[in-house]
Amino acid sequence: MSYKLKILLRSKFIVDSSSVFSGNVVGQIILFLSSLVVAKLYSAEDFGIYSLFVAVVSFLILIPPLRLDQVLLLEKNKSSLTLILKAICFNSFVLVFLLIPILYLINLKGYLDLLNEPYIIIFLLIAILTSIGVQVLLQFLNNLALFKNIGVVKASQGTLMGGFQILFGSLNSLKYFGLIIGKIFADFLPSIFQLLRLKKTGVNLPNHKLTVKRYFAVLKKYRSYVVFNTPHALLTNLSSNVPYFILGTFFSNYVLGIFGWVSRSFYAPMTLIANSVGRTFNQRISDRLHDSLPVKSLFYKVTGTLLTLTILPSIVMGYFGEEIYGFVFGETWSEAGTYLLYLLPWYILSFTYSPIAFLPIALGAQKSMLHFEIFSVITRTSFLILGGYFQSIQFALSGYSISGAIIILFMFLYIFNLINKYEHSITSKV
Repeated sequence: MSYKLKILLRSKFIVDSSSVFSGNVVGQIILFLSSLVVAKLYSAEDFGIYSLFVAVVSFLILIPPLRLDQVLLLEKNKSSLTLILKAICFNSFVLVFLLIPILYLINLKGYLDLLNEPYIIIFLLIAILTSIGVQVLLQFLNNLALFKNIGVVKASQGTLMGGFQILFGSLNSLKYFGLIIGKIFADFLPSIFQLLRLKKTGVNLPNHKLTVKRYFAVLKKYRSYVVFNTPHALLTNLSSNVPYFILGTFFSNYVLGIFGWVSRSFYAPMTLIANSVGRTFNQRISDRLHDSLPVKSLFYKVTGTLLTLTILPSIVMGYFGEEIYGFVFGETWSEAGTYLLYLLPWYILSFTYSPIAFLPIALGAQKSMLHFEIFSVITRTSFLILGGYFQSIQFALSGYSISGAIIILFMFLYIFNLINKYEHSITSKV
């Protein structure tokens, strides 16, 4: 092994990324193995309802933090961290309180068929709180550079979700509720364990009271995150989850379930790997920007590595996806291989882009990225609606995927230009 390769493998970035990555791998392996059983216990229709449920939750959980969770990556002052965490908790409970009448009103108007399912609103509110909890916890652990703890959380989530979904799936009367309850437990239990562990190891923050004045001071201090990053994050999430809403409107729960199964079995593992790299990358980027150091080499390392990782499995799944899905999960799910082929262009570039999405935000380009996302949502949604109108799932998913991939390419070019401007500015100062 060459000397340079040894140095690379021993670098703090690689070691920290490996800690998070290994946790993700363990969780995903267990989740994949459990999926072999889950595929037999639940129907495509059950998974369609569950997929729509998860899409709604993942969209709503972005509102309470007001992107202050992103500030947790940058903020080094412990007093400020306390106030940010308390502001997020306050916003979360206020949102849940306000959502109760809103969701019941939406249900009465019949705007979202999902809400017609019994007790679904109660489960939505619980899932929102548990999902926000684990999301904020992971950002806080990232701030403390506790990457092994993050790996434990990720491994626990995959294990618990798979285990509980099998357990509750064996009770035929629960149907899709087994999938939902499994997700809630998978978010809640690791969060409680990590909080107790942090307390035991002596990780404490100052106990500052969140007064009205301090609350608005936090919002004012991080105004750009609240004003620009929040709508940007909502649009990004909407861009990813809009297929669930539109496919659920124009097509059957079966189609929605097949699409959701592709996301769980192929894209979700890719996303978790990208997120594990991204958490380490974001922390390194924050440190380098704070010290006015170059970031281009780190940008090249991350994007190049992820693109290399995704090429071979994408080629294999593109050619043999239908046969592989049919063999592994059963003939019921073989059509998922065809859906995957349509979605591969976006999956590949989204996987590569995801970890570095924080970089333009850290460089103060929130407004420009918001404009990119608005254009992306409009374009991709248009393809889905047209495909739904003509009842062509191929046109809907292919158009959604290819247009999204092209927009991400332009975003890469924009970020590269931002990096060049930043490095020129720090060189000029020297």
